[in-house]
Amino acid sequence: MARHTNIPESLEERFWQKVNKTAGLGPSGECWEWIAAKATQGYGTFKASDRQALAHRFSYEMVNGAIGDRKVFVCHKCDNPLCVNPAHLFTGSHQDNVDDKMAKGRHYCSLKTVCKAGHPLTEGNVYISAGKRSCKQCKAERGKARRKSQIPT
Repeated sequence: MARHTNIPESLEERFWQKVNKTAGLGPSGECWEWIAAKATQGYGTFKASDRQALAHRFSYEMVNGAIGDRKVFVCHKCDNPLCVNPAHLFTGSHQDNVDDKMAKGRHYCSLKTVCKAGHPLTEGNVYISAGKRSCKQCKAERGKARRKSQIPT
């Protein structure tokens, strides 16, 4: 694996000792899973010199170089939060990450079957704008109420 960083080799060796590269792991069967400390959301964590780092972000930066901007996310193609295989990781914005989750049906909103008003969230009753699903029936009812309130009496 090519090195594109100034991370000391001993730190890099310590990192890879905490990774299980056994074939068959993860949804794709090609994940390299983190086997050390984990954060509350299921992501691996690694004590890198003076800071605590997310293991998948550290892995990405070891191979591709430092990202620097904390607003840039390191996302998983494989949807396995413990995976640190650099081939499974890509960078993107928060919105890219949300769009990826929505497209794969992993975002909590994508699992809802009815809206707050109880209307079914079926293909014919949903529109998507900026990665967000909304109920067409609710939108129509809001428009109708708005038009009704604008009629002079």
